[in-house]
Amino acid sequence: MRTFALDVLCCPRCAGRLQLVALMKEPKEISRYLQALGESTSGPERTPSRGPPYWSSRVLRRRAGDVDAA
Repeated sequence: MRTFALDVLCCPRCAGRLQLVALMKEPKEISRYLQALGESTSGPERTPSRGPPYWSSRVLRRRAGDVDAA
């Protein structure tokens, strides 16, 4: 609650208190639970990297070491 300023044990619909039913730590347990719910058990694929940003300001480009900024 201190980190996100949000009470995670408060029901968003009725504002009642929720109870912790189970705590899963093992990857096999988590995978089995997600499969039972029909959710994906693998993470999303990584997106391709992009090039460096383009600055319209010549001053910023010069500070970054861009030789075309002169």
